[in-house]
Amino acid sequence: MSDTPWTDERERVGKIRSSSAVMGVVPAVYVRELERELAEARAEIENKQYTITCASEENQQLQEQLAEARAEIEWLEKELRDNSMLAARQIVPAEMLVDDLTAEVERKDKMIEVHLRKLGKKGETNE
Repeated sequence: MSDTPWTDERERVGKIRSSSAVMGVVPAVYVRELERELAEARAEIENKQYTITCASEENQQLQEQLAEARAEIEWLEKELRDNSMLAARQIVPAEMLVDDLTAEVERKDKMIEVHLRKLGKKGETNE
């Protein structure tokens, strides 16, 4: 099959001449060259349209991923705020508990000291 079917058909039916014997008529060789260039330009346009379509689809996917990432960031920020508030509410009771336990340990230490002194005095009197 020829790469210039349009020109071949017109030449076959006599609408284009093979040579420039007649004034004002473009020779078929020039028409063929123009037809080839037109076919190349159309192929290039088709390739670019395909590239644009692919880029558009990729852009859409990236937009969706971006929206998902933003939603996840928003959720994580909310979780962080909630956890920070919860931690703040737990710190005060925990500090109070530590204070209470420290006081209890000190009280028991004093009791142990008192009992040890008493035992020491008993041991001295028994000897």
